Amino acid sequence: MMEKKHILILFMVGFALNSCTKREFRIHALEVRVQKPVAKPIRSILVDGIVEPASGREILSPVSGRFIAAKSGGERIDSKEIIGHILLDKKKIPVFSSFSGLLWNLHSNGNVERGNILATTHPLGKYRVRLSMPYTIPEKMRSRQSVRISLPLIGGSVVSGALQKEKDGWFAYFNFPPRIAESLSARVELSPGRYSLYSIPRDSITSPGGTRKFVYVLRSGKSVRIPVEPYAFSGDQTVLVHASLENEDQIIIYPVSRLVNNQTVEVIP
Repeated sequence: MMEKKHILILFMVGFALNSCTKREFRIHALEVRVQKPVAKPIRSILVDGIVEPASGREILSPVSGRFIAAKSGGERIDSKEIIGHILLDKKKIPVFSSFSGLLWNLHSNGNVERGNILATTHPLGKYRVRLSMPYTIPEKMRSRQSVRISLPLIGGSVVSGALQKEKDGWFAYFNFPPRIAESLSARVELSPGRYSLYSIPRDSITSPGGTRKFVYVLRSGKSVRIPVEPYAFSGDQTVLVHASLENEDQIIIYPVSRLVNNQTVEVIP
């Protein structure tokens, strides 16, 4: 009789220990929510910019005085044509363009010193778009690639151009008949090349140390930390990033702040 009691007690203890082990396992399996599998990398991106002449020569003030413009910025001008006058001791001293082209960055009316830049003249029809990037484009971006340039303020015109990396940034060069107004905006469609871009939920990005940014993906029941480089916001809820993601990766979107690398997780249906 005693042996049966001992067996029963041992069985109950074993059952209790087994239940505790299961509960302990459940404690360490953090419940998470995930996004659907990651889509294929984005093959083209749209970047905004401001149109400016591709090159030009400066027109300098010959004397000190008060400059009065006779032309407007963005206007076509011929060589030796007057762009304005300088008033000096009741005299009107004409200022001439040095060569034919497009008048740009015309000085506003007011006092100038000798040698001040009054305007620049540029070859007709040669422009470039100074690309406005929220983050630096990586060196992997392919320079001299063909791009499509949209000019929404000129009847939605679309022209072809070429991307160029320079010391002071990235530019898209193109030809277009004059005239183009100053401060004209443009949108350029270009390819990130080998630079893999993904659109992911904005709230899935975390920065534990306040420096590098990461997302966590679900792989084989564990959270895997992947470095990301934010590139641009594509909406209120998503952000464009560079990351080494795989097509079937599922991004963990909750609870991001409690995750650590290689943590056992369980997906909430």
